[in-house]
Amino acid sequence: MEVCKIIGATKREQGIPIRDQQREEEQYRCIMKRAAELGLDPNEVKAVYREIIAMSMHAQESEADKNGSS
Repeated sequence: MEVCKIIGATKREQGIPIRDQQREEEQYRCIMKRAAELGLDPNEVKAVYREIIAMSMHAQESEADKNGSS
């Protein structure tokens, strides 16, 4: 989570939004393809990654809130 906070600070400094929906969808497609290749349920793997991404974004946003930025 510390790395997520650093990434969030860098994004704020560079004026980059915390969330990039298009990039997320690209990542999910790759993740699901790889899961299928490994014989895993792509939807279950995607659900795990959704949680990881949500936690990462929360850490980035909460650090921004703590520092008074958005």
